[in-house]
Parts: sequence; C-alpha cells; structure tokens
Amino acid sequence: MKQTFLKPNVHEQKIDILFRYIPYEHAYENVQNGVIHFSSPYSFNDIYDSLGVFQVDDFYDTMLSGKIGNDVINIIKHNGEIDKMNFDISRITIYQFCCYIKSKDIFLCYNDISSYFRKYVGKVVLNQNLKVACFSEKNDSLLMWAHYAGNFTGICVEYDLCKDEILKENCTRVKYSTKKINNTKLETSFAKSSDWSYEKEWRLVCEKGNEDYIKTNSISAIYLGANMLQDNSFKLIALAKSKK
Repeated sequence: MKQTFLKPNVHEQKIDILFRYIPYEHAYENVQNGVIHFSSPYSFNDIYDSLGVFQVDDFYDTMLSGKIGNDVINIIKHNGEIDKMNFDISRITIYQFCCYIKSKDIFLCYNDISSYFRKYVGKVVLNQNLKVACFSEKNDSLLMWAHYAGNFTGICVEYDLCKDEILKENCTRVKYSTKKINNTKLETSFAKSSDWSYEKEWRLVCEKGNEDYIKTNSISAIYLGANMLQDNSFKLIALAKSKK
C-alpha cells in the first residue's frame, strides 16, 4: 500500500539538513540499509503527544446512543447526571469521568466504561494508524543525546534533504505552544508543548502504508556518541567508509 504523508496546508520554511538521534541497537541497521523507521506516538516520551481536546458531553451522548452496554446506559439515564464541560484528554482519568456522573452505581460498570473510553479516545483524538519519524535541527543537544541515543552510546545521523524528495517535501517543523491544541489530526500531529522547544523538531508523519519505514539515500554524515563502546565505533566507522 502506498504511504500517505500528512502535512499542514501552510507555507513552511524549507530546510536542507536534519538530524536524528538513534540508540546503538538500531544504528547499524539504519546506516547499512539506509532506512528511517516510524514509531507510534504512544511510545514517545511526551505522553501528551498527538492528543487534543476531548469533549466529555460528546462521549456521554455517544454512550447513550447505544454504543455501550445497556447496564451502563440504564444507570446513567435513570440515576446519572453529568456536568457539561470540556476536558483536556491528557488530564482526565476514567475514574474522574465516572465521578462526574452523579451515581454511585456507575462504578459497578467501571470496566465497561473503561474499555469504551479507551476506544473512543483512540478514535477521536489519535489516529491509530499514525506513524511518526522525528528529526531535529540540532546535532549537539546534550539532552537528546541522553534521551534518544542511549545516553551517548548511540549515534546522530545527518540527512541531506536535497537528496530525498520525500523528506524534502514532507518534513514539517513542529510548532510549540503553551496553549491547548485543537482536536484535528493535523494540529495534534505537528504541535507540542513549549517545554519541548529545545528539541527544534521536524516530523515526517505517515498515515497509511504497510511498512514501518522508508528507505533513503540521503545520509550525509554520522556522529558517534561519546560513550559508545570502542568495538561498536570501529564497526560503524568501517561501515561508513564502505558507503563512500
């Protein structure tokens, strides 16, 4: 299946060079085969990544439309109330949601609500098929060397985007903000809290496709981590020389 890349419909400043921090266990394969792997936002350090705003009253109305078990519906209809308001999905738990339904009996159906809650959230605020490859404008961030390159035991790969049309046309700069993110696929995919602005991130976001990676011939340099084992560094240096 052909991969479909997401990109906001806005004028984006172009960039020629991007970097990617990689732990050693994936470094050799990435360089040898010229691959860029995608990951699910579920696995990212930022637990709020790709999450938007969730309307509790919408979820409540959806449950009452018959999309969840009759026991839950009856309890809500006959005994329950709910405060109509919006929540940041990253800040409401299933327990908190149940508390907003003014019925102690609702906790008898906690497991049913929990299961449906996760399905609803996954469908509404995060595309289950979303896959992301993350890059940076920087190759000298101590924090990123520690977080993403195995505490300086991995590598940082430099990509020349002028040699790869997919990267050149589809990599998009992440927007950092202190404001809540609207619940649209494009906005949540390319926006993060300003707390992460030091990463100066660019993203390649893939919505569809059977492969979890793309191939590229755009690797232009490899930087070795300061704590890399000597044998590992020799292997990567030999591999890099063979690619010249």
